Formats: sequence, structure tokens, C-alpha cells
Amino acid sequence: MTTYTGTGSFPAAIAFDGTNMWTANENDNGNLGSATKISPTGVVSTYTGTDYRPDGIAFDGINMWTANNWGSGATKISSTGVTTSYRDPAGTADPAGIAFDGTNMWTVDTQDGSVMKILPTGIMTKYSMPSGARPIAIAFDGINM
Repeated sequence: MTTYTGTGSFPAAIAFDGTNMWTANENDNGNLGSATKISPTGVVSTYTGTDYRPDGIAFDGINMWTANNWGSGATKISSTGVTTSYRDPAGTADPAGIAFDGTNMWTVDTQDGSVMKILPTGIMTKYSMPSGARPIAIAFDGINM
């Protein structure tokens, strides 16, 4: 077992991009949060443009994405480190989990019990879940979310 330091404050989630391990760090960078990439050789790189409090992280085959619990959306981190944030147009989302279905990114909102689909174009569509639902994570099984 190897321990790596420098992953940021309060890592909340971890993902693999085929080469590197990544963490979503909730309380890093003055509450803005960050994502950290750890290479196979142990090189640690931190990306600070993830928006507020990333709670989830997922890989889409090209880019890494964070679900930003206080940021009302998700942030895409390109392979070159450029960050692009996508926010719920209503500003009411508090996403916690994030997953990729082969085409779209999906987040779940623990506050209002919704699911948000983010198209490759960045267009977001919010879907309500049954009353009382409070999802904290989401996954793709090859057919369904």
C-alpha cells in the first residue's frame, strides 16, 4: 500500500481515467474545491477550477468531471487541464454523485431528489425523482442509470 500526500482537503470521491487516479476534494482552495490527479509514478497535479465543493468525480473517456455540491452543477476538466463549469439554469442543483453513460454525464441531487443529464453540448435537463428520494450516488450498468 502506498499513501500519497497533497491530494487536497477532504477528498470526497475517487476515479480512474485508465492511467491516473483522481480525487474530488471538497474543502480545498478556500471552499472552492479542487480535483487532484496522481500519476502512476506518484506525481500529484491539482486543478483548482472545479467550482464549489466537488463531491463526485467521473471519467468520460476523454475528460474528468466533478459534481459540485455547492456549485449547482458539474465541471469538466480537459486532458490539457482546462476547466469548464456547467450550472443548473435554475441554480437549484446540489449534485453529489456523477456518472457517465457513454454519451452523457449524469448527476444526482441530494437536496431536491433530482437527477440531471448533461449533454455533450452542455445542455442540462433535470428529472424529478419520487417524493422523498435523496440519492447520493449514481452509476451506469451498461443499459440504465
